[in-house]
Amino acid sequence: MKSLSGGPGTVSGLLLRVGQILFSSASIGVTLSAFNSLGFSSFCWLLATMVLQLLWSSGLACFDVCALRIKRDIRDPGLVSFLVFGDWVIATLSLASACSSGAVTVLYATDWNVCSQVPICCIRLQVCVAMAFIAWFLTAISFLVTFWMLGSV
Repeated sequence: MKSLSGGPGTVSGLLLRVGQILFSSASIGVTLSAFNSLGFSSFCWLLATMVLQLLWSSGLACFDVCALRIKRDIRDPGLVSFLVFGDWVIATLSLASACSSGAVTVLYATDWNVCSQVPICCIRLQVCVAMAFIAWFLTAISFLVTFWMLGSV
């Protein structure tokens, strides 16, 4: 069976990992630049999850680069199982932290009217949550592709 687009060891898989790195880094940067964002546990959780995703995706991007350079097919069932489990854990954590941070952002914007007093803070928090959701979406795609690939090895 030929390799799946977005799977480990492919150019499209590397592009998915690079996208995860970029969007998780953007979420980290915007979270740290937002005023008093670390005063809420959900944003601390988001920051920790995005750092974890950044480390996971960076490691797998290096793995993809090595696999592409030596032109090796990644078909080991143990390795694919590890990648499926890792992507599943990272995707679950990313979704949970992005949802909880999104709820705090809505609380800030609508219930507490903080956005009328400090509008730049709300914009940064909304951008941070949006970047986290995009990073989660890319991780979910990686998980689904590797999960599909697990059935064929």
